[in-house]
Amino acid sequence: MKTIPIVGRHAELTRLHTALQDAWNDQGRFLLITGESGIGKTRLVQEYLVQHKNLPALHYACHELESMLAYAPLRHLLQQALEHSAVASYGTNTSDPAAFSQLLPSLNNYLHQLRPENIDPDQTGQVSEGLLNLLLNLVAACDPQPMQIILDDLHWADTSTWNFLAQLTRHAPGSRLLVIAMCRLEDLPYERTRLIRSLERYNLVEIVPLRRLTPSETAALAAHLLPQTEVDALFLHRLYQETEGNPFFIIEIVLALRESGRVSNLPLDGVSQRASSGLPLSIQRVIEARLDRLSTSSRELLSTAASIGRAFTFSLLQEISRISTEEIIQSIEEWLHRGLIREDTLGYDFSHDKIRQVAYASLSRARRQYTHRSIAEVLETAIPPMEASTLAYHYARSDQPLKALPFLTQAGEQALQARSYLEARQFGQQAVSLLGRLPGPRQRSDRLDLNLQLAQAYAFSGDLARAQEILIESEGLALALDDPARIGKLFHRLAQILWLRGQPEAAGDYARRTLRSAEELSDRFLLRAALRMLGRVSIALSAFDDAIAYLVRYTNLETETGGSADLPIVLGYLGIAYARVGSWARAFDAAQNGVSLAERVAERESGGRSDALSQAISFARMQLAFVHADYRDWTNCLEILDSAPEFNDATMPIPNSGEGENGDALTPLGFMLLGLRGLILAHLGEPRKGVGTIQPALAWAERTDYRVFHYLPRIYLADCLLQASEIYSARREAEKALGAARTAGNRWATGIALRLQGEILARLPNPDWVQIENHLIHSMDLLRQVRARPDLARTYLALRKLYDRAGQIAWAVDCHFRATSIFEELGMAEELRQAQGQAAGERRGAVVITGIALKGPNAEMYDE
Repeated sequence: MKTIPIVGRHAELTRLHTALQDAWNDQGRFLLITGESGIGKTRLVQEYLVQHKNLPALHYACHELESMLAYAPLRHLLQQALEHSAVASYGTNTSDPAAFSQLLPSLNNYLHQLRPENIDPDQTGQVSEGLLNLLLNLVAACDPQPMQIILDDLHWADTSTWNFLAQLTRHAPGSRLLVIAMCRLEDLPYERTRLIRSLERYNLVEIVPLRRLTPSETAALAAHLLPQTEVDALFLHRLYQETEGNPFFIIEIVLALRESGRVSNLPLDGVSQRASSGLPLSIQRVIEARLDRLSTSSRELLSTAASIGRAFTFSLLQEISRISTEEIIQSIEEWLHRGLIREDTLGYDFSHDKIRQVAYASLSRARRQYTHRSIAEVLETAIPPMEASTLAYHYARSDQPLKALPFLTQAGEQALQARSYLEARQFGQQAVSLLGRLPGPRQRSDRLDLNLQLAQAYAFSGDLARAQEILIESEGLALALDDPARIGKLFHRLAQILWLRGQPEAAGDYARRTLRSAEELSDRFLLRAALRMLGRVSIALSAFDDAIAYLVRYTNLETETGGSADLPIVLGYLGIAYARVGSWARAFDAAQNGVSLAERVAERESGGRSDALSQAISFARMQLAFVHADYRDWTNCLEILDSAPEFNDATMPIPNSGEGENGDALTPLGFMLLGLRGLILAHLGEPRKGVGTIQPALAWAERTDYRVFHYLPRIYLADCLLQASEIYSARREAEKALGAARTAGNRWATGIALRLQGEILARLPNPDWVQIENHLIHSMDLLRQVRARPDLARTYLALRKLYDRAGQIAWAVDCHFRATSIFEELGMAEELRQAQGQAAGERRGAVVITGIALKGPNAEMYDE
């Protein structure tokens, strides 16, 4: 069938040509062509590609069956790059053709790594970075020509692919890369829509919306389709009424009338009615009329092809049908002639998904179920093996839906490993809906496995409350099964969820249960997970000696096994625990080793790219910065923090102080980085700048209900406000921070907040000196309990100032001696120097306030 001319798209074609010219000039971009089904998105890009057919392009149409399969479109694009001989010639245009030839084995290897079952959950970031390197190298190999990536029906792409494209678009400016994608915005989930808006804000995507054709453009398209027929104004008016300017609808109606030989007979009913396919009823009837002109066997075979999905191959169609090879070939040739399907590099595809939907809808339920089972049975034995999600799709729609269960479970686990959490949730929900049909003990064990999977998917897609509900419900089921391995996994997941929900004490309880299970089972994975969690929990509960013991045990285990991706972070936590008790040499050594290890892993795994594993490096550097902050080494602290890749990346989502998606885009790592950076700025003489840095981070935490160490940036904000002399605002923030720290059970943070409150209250007019002493003595008592000696010394200094102001020289000297003794013992030379010899020197002309009923540092603590 001849290609139908394009009508009414001159402006849009010009935009595509302009984007290509920009790519020639090293200003690549991402174009997203949007519009309803049938509006002509694919046809527009086809016309553009015809006009630039000699330029390198990788082209793939996403499919519904792959919508929950990690990196599926990208794997097909890379495979296409390998299979097309033309790709190899791109390297001849480079200054070093050998570099491109060496790239091909890497691509081949990466295609294997990108299969979901081969994705290590700890290495997912490296997969993304490596894939980015490969595509950018491919762009470089095409030089001086631009490299084009064309993705049709992007609304069907999985979460990992969308996130990768967002990352890729940041590299398009300054390169010769042009990404053109087509999608239906109305079919996108909210997360995708939000991502597009975020990319728009940073000018990383250009939206090209396609409108419906005007009446005159509708007439022009009809004239192209009916060159030998004179049509009157009434016909064109009715045609526009029926189609409302949708090009696909126009083409289908006119072709149907032309095939029937009755051009004047246009249907007038069904314009506002919708069929089950979502099409206007009149358009569905037109497509059905076109399909009715096929022979019975040909139409049945087309419906079978429609059951496979959008794309299908001759060999697969041959295996699942009971029709002779010759009949299949004749049918395919007829479909091609009538424009129902088209050939592509993978086999055949429907010319439009609406044709596939109508063909599929014509099957009876029994025939449909039988066809899906036949497809699944053939694909299950295919070589290479078919993805679990595809097998689950067909078995779930067959007459034996329970056969989908193991594949749904497998697909869900693969989605979790690829960190495609929304997809994992969907797989889990489908599997749970099938479990009610299973009897007895198998049902309980399968349901528990799925609940574990589903809870993790809910957790990492943001619904922590639902994840916790699922796990709590599963605990009784796990204990009833008396299966130690599943019980250990359940305890581990519960500890994770409770930690994320800001309940460290409950998380610690389940982490200890996980540790017992791991030791009984000799399960090294659970053992490491339990020790990691117990180390973090102990820091959150200010049990620093316990944290050190757990984390040292973890590092010893990792030394025996060669280390893992979590070791740099664990070393950072160990450094923080040592810092809180004043073991500075060990603190700096552990945290610095964590940074060095993260950088070595990045160098080894990604060929030295500075942005590889940026989150791991940023996290390790943030932990080292926390150690320097505890030491009050603010200058080095800022240098370390600003060297983190998260801050080097120009696209880091720094939120503004207002509501909206800028704030929602912040990550937990970014939240802590901003909080610490604000504190540093305040101590380096820029308190108002520190306030402006921390406030939007706290707004993000409130909007997202983020609960992990969420009180620390609030303490930092109160400190910044105090240094900016905004005393009343500082007091309000300190009260909020104190309440949050107490609720979380963090005695160290509570002690810091109490000391800060005392310092703030002392700056008020007519201070309540008794209340100030009460806060400081309470702070002293808590910090002594948790053995947080550096901050205990600082609280002694605050008490010294109070007693000096009250003229209580003996108490002031006592607190001074205690503080300086700690500073000297811990080697804190700078703070010792500042404190030395100033026991009675704080007044500096201030009047001693007499008659204050203070109780002294050795008195019992007041009730708060």
